[in-house]
Amino acid sequence: MATIPLAAACGSSTQPPASGAGSATASSSSVPSATTSARGDAAYCAALESGQKELESMSSKLSDTAALAQGKAVLEKIEAAAPAEVKQEWGDLIAFVDAAASGDKSALTAATAKMDASSTTIEKHAKTTCNLDIS
Repeated sequence: MATIPLAAACGSSTQPPASGAGSATASSSSVPSATTSARGDAAYCAALESGQKELESMSSKLSDTAALAQGKAVLEKIEAAAPAEVKQEWGDLIAFVDAAASGDKSALTAATAKMDASSTTIEKHAKTTCNLDIS
């Protein structure tokens, strides 16, 4: 039986972002530029870390409709905080959960392909932006 790929979105390592002397030089080329962006990233990273903890405690069986509904709510919270560069990918994960809940096998197959690609993008972004390894 297939499982919900929520762990792909929210894995297990929760290392805080690095800070300190020298980080301003290193981050100037990789961080967009404004304090607003840093605050937005902080909110996203906090939502991602919190969501990860919630998702780890849930059932991952596609037949568990209560877990699907709970997982979708967590993913929607993360999506709401997500920056533009990964917002669509979070939407793809939510679409996967919707497809799983519907029981439509063809919809689930199509959503799985998108979810796989989106999970990879989210994993890379989480590592770069939040210093979280969620693979």
